[in-house]
Amino acid sequence: MRLLKIVFIVCTGLAASYALTDPVILTAADIKAFLETHNLARKAVGLKDLVWNSTLSASSGTYGSQCSWAHSLGNYGENLYAGYPINTNHTALAASAVKSWVSEKAVQDPPAWKCMTASPTCGHYTQVVWRTTTSVGCAAIHCPQTINKLLANYVLCQYWPRGNYIGKAPY
Repeated sequence: MRLLKIVFIVCTGLAASYALTDPVILTAADIKAFLETHNLARKAVGLKDLVWNSTLSASSGTYGSQCSWAHSLGNYGENLYAGYPINTNHTALAASAVKSWVSEKAVQDPPAWKCMTASPTCGHYTQVVWRTTTSVGCAAIHCPQTINKLLANYVLCQYWPRGNYIGKAPY
């Protein structure tokens, strides 16, 4: 049973409630889906596979439990994904999240890589395939229903070392 707490955050003068909830306990199949989907994209551009990082997974879960749709601005690279309705097939959810980030490959614009800061962006894709990144850890959280249902399925992956340095190519 998950423990649910309600907190109130004041942001730009408006009060908004966010729920704190525990991340899903990932199975070996879920972790495999995260890794395989990341590594398929990396292989396509000749990069080494990422390995699973439990520290990053725990950090993703801790931050994601706040159910706040914003980057943590921490020490790691980070990709966020949200979907609706609730998907309890976490293996499929893991693959869907990473595939959504990799789909940004369609807007890549080497050698300048302006898409890392422009719209449409390719910044999620470039983090997945950042050459110097060696490990990833992810979490899935089922946030309580919000008005726009945005965070029913909330997936975060954090990367070490982080990527997406402006002016540098990912690979």
